[in-house]
Amino acid sequence: MLQNVDFVLVKNLHAELKQHPITTQIRAESYNFFNHPQFDAPNGTPTSSNFGTITSQVNKPRAFQFAVKVKF
Repeated sequence: MLQNVDFVLVKNLHAELKQHPITTQIRAESYNFFNHPQFDAPNGTPTSSNFGTITSQVNKPRAFQFAVKVKF
């Protein structure tokens, strides 16, 4: 079972310019926040030179994403 902790931080800012509403949203997102690796199953091919070794990871490493959205 794959378990990752994702984290999102959002701040909404409201303003008005000449009686026109402007909304700005600032976002910071993180995927696999704690960067815990989850390894794939060991190589099960008996004739392989890598038999019994784990050579890959199931989940992706930590990633950050930042965004700004302006509505007017």
